[in-house]
Amino acid sequence: MAASKAQQAKTAKRRALAVDMRLAGKQFQTIADTLGYASPAAAHMDIKRALEANRKQVEQAAEELRSVEAMRLDQLQEAVWGTALKGEVKAVEVALKVIDRRVKLFGLDAPQHVALSGSNGEPIQIAAVPADPAERARMVAEAMARIGSAVGGKDPAALLDVDTDELRALEGKAAS
Repeated sequence: MAASKAQQAKTAKRRALAVDMRLAGKQFQTIADTLGYASPAAAHMDIKRALEANRKQVEQAAEELRSVEAMRLDQLQEAVWGTALKGEVKAVEVALKVIDRRVKLFGLDAPQHVALSGSNGEPIQIAAVPADPAERARMVAEAMARIGSAVGGKDPAALLDVDTDELRALEGKAAS
């Protein structure tokens, strides 16, 4: 049997309060105690349901907006299409912009492959950061020295907007 409208309104209000409390950082136990849930798990489940319902509403609204935007793009394309097919340069440019916007709206472009490499085309070397603070400080000092030499001996801390005293303290730890 479906809940009455009054019960549905009461449930919606409690869910909204539960979500607000959770967003404020409250624990599920506190939420359960405050709002009368049988357990923290029940509060968690209700919050999960509320967020899922909200997500579905947002997705539905976004899909409706995409549909409206697609209709607008159709109208714009239709308005310039005949002229564009006759070779009118400005109409061709507008048609291509409309098509490009439609491609972006629906994510129709093929994904681009991006490969990162060093300045000489070789793979970038990635090193694990050691757990030992002294070793990390040594590595920072070495990196800063390399940066300094790469930029003509300028102070790397000034280039990187780093506190110079803090940097010198790190270099001191690395030296000891």
